[in-house]
Amino acid sequence: MFDIDKMRAIRESKGISQKKLSDLSGVPVETIISWEQHRAHPVRINDLNNIAVVLGCYLDDFLEDGKFFP
Repeated sequence: MFDIDKMRAIRESKGISQKKLSDLSGVPVETIISWEQHRAHPVRINDLNNIAVVLGCYLDDFLEDGKFFP
């Protein structure tokens, strides 16, 4: 399962706003906000991959305990 709090922490550590992340990744800002507020969960792996590219990290960095299967 993906840990969006890890994604948010990486985003914040790089000084990237939700809006800028949206602009660079193509993921709607409303979607990013919903994920970070735990109102929705990512369903498209491509969205997360695009975000990882923008943040300069790996998709694995968003996994709980670094594992895809708990």
